[in-house]
Amino acid sequence: MLAVHKMPQTSEFDAERQMFHCTRLEDTDPDHTTMCREYDENFEIDSIYQITNDFLCCQYAARRSAIVHLRGMDALNEKVAFHTTKAPLFSICQHGLDARYTSPGLFGQGIYVALEPMKANDYSPDKGNPLAVRAMLRCRVLQGISTEFELGRFDRKLTREKPGTDSVLGYIRRGTELVFYTADRVLVTHIILYRFTNPAAETAPILSVPPNIPGHIVYITAALSEFFSKLEARAKDPTINRFPEMRSAIGRLLKQECQVDEFMATAGMLIGAAPPPKIVTQIEAELVKCRLKQAEGCLPDKSIQQDATN
Repeated sequence: MLAVHKMPQTSEFDAERQMFHCTRLEDTDPDHTTMCREYDENFEIDSIYQITNDFLCCQYAARRSAIVHLRGMDALNEKVAFHTTKAPLFSICQHGLDARYTSPGLFGQGIYVALEPMKANDYSPDKGNPLAVRAMLRCRVLQGISTEFELGRFDRKLTREKPGTDSVLGYIRRGTELVFYTADRVLVTHIILYRFTNPAAETAPILSVPPNIPGHIVYITAALSEFFSKLEARAKDPTINRFPEMRSAIGRLLKQECQVDEFMATAGMLIGAAPPPKIVTQIEAELVKCRLKQAEGCLPDKSIQQDATN
């Protein structure tokens, strides 16, 4: 059984109908050692539990077999992913992750997972508390073909993946978000109980972008990320690709080569419409926090951000 403060105690009725097995891995178990290596020095692993639910395993295996039969092994794109949640762990182990009971996010109502533990940790309800023992789900996922959104771009109205694809992949705040709209593509295999020992590293208002993003920005504030998407929604001509010019403008703003009002004027010209007024104060506040973190050594200095305008 998991720790009481993480796994609710079950009633006799629940215990009789429990559909899963939960087994703690010994520290000497090779799987325990392998999983610990997935986490950086900011994570202090307390314990790891293996979750086995025959019903959910069969559901996942059926989807996997169908993909292999219809498209071949190369179409699986099977990966390890991570997820944190406020939901009771007993319910998740019993019934799995279900998009119908999630709150809508930047890519609509779906099952959100991260490809890096640091990204998943961003959504921990205990974020900022180094003493709290947190829970992270380790999952196997069938990513398949993803609809990929560019940096800072999202669509809150999504209810499913686009035809011919299997998932959505976005770059929002500190890493990648992978979204599924059916439960049979995600299987919870382990629960990791851990502490995050460096609050400054997880509260910095930044977004890191994988190096394969064209003209990648090294760091950007969360407010800028959402602002970027709002600009696209207001554009008079949606067929024009404004991403390269917007990256350049954001790069100048982050390197303090222009002020917020100048950035807003540039953005307005790019989209041919006035930016939302209230976002100005949000961006100014984010930039102040971002530069304070930079002064404290939590963010890269200007010389590191030289690629931002490429």
